[in-house]
Amino acid sequence: MQKWHQRAETTKRVRFANATMKKNKDLRLKIMVWQGITGRRGLTTHLSEALSNLVKLMNDKNKMDGFKTVKSYSLSHHMVSINGKSKAKLDIESMLTQTYIRRLRLAFGTYRKVCKVKKHNGQRAKKILSNVHCHNLRWAFESWRKSNVLTMWAEELNTVGPITEEVFEANRTIKNLKDFMR
Repeated sequence: MQKWHQRAETTKRVRFANATMKKNKDLRLKIMVWQGITGRRGLTTHLSEALSNLVKLMNDKNKMDGFKTVKSYSLSHHMVSINGKSKAKLDIESMLTQTYIRRLRLAFGTYRKVCKVKKHNGQRAKKILSNVHCHNLRWAFESWRKSNVLTMWAEELNTVGPITEEVFEANRTIKNLKDFMR
């Protein structure tokens, strides 16, 4: 009875710790995204750091969510990697497009006030600003993609393969034997 009570208390503590850790990660994620968007540095220099931190947080968050529903180690890794990649891609895409549109509106609104009379010059300036914004966004995506490909490649090399599955199986067997011996 005492052992069951200890396990129940341990489970409560672990669940509470997981819930607070998830809240803290969500809060840090929101703060980092907001700071990345409204920072004083330009989009091109600050975006790559914010994206790498965002990808790390999204990977951690998706791994935590994935391990709650999947039953075996190999299935959990496979599902987490697929779901994490697709969700992170969609989240980053929507945040970047919203930020890009907001900054574009601000830039064009400011410029529209200055060039209200000279319509031809305003259209030309709009084309120039659009080209600059597109170039900056393309450069940021390329730098993020290069760093992300390297990190994903390293993770997959370390977590996929027959040797890793043998290690998972051996660890699970050891844990089961320890539980059995108690």
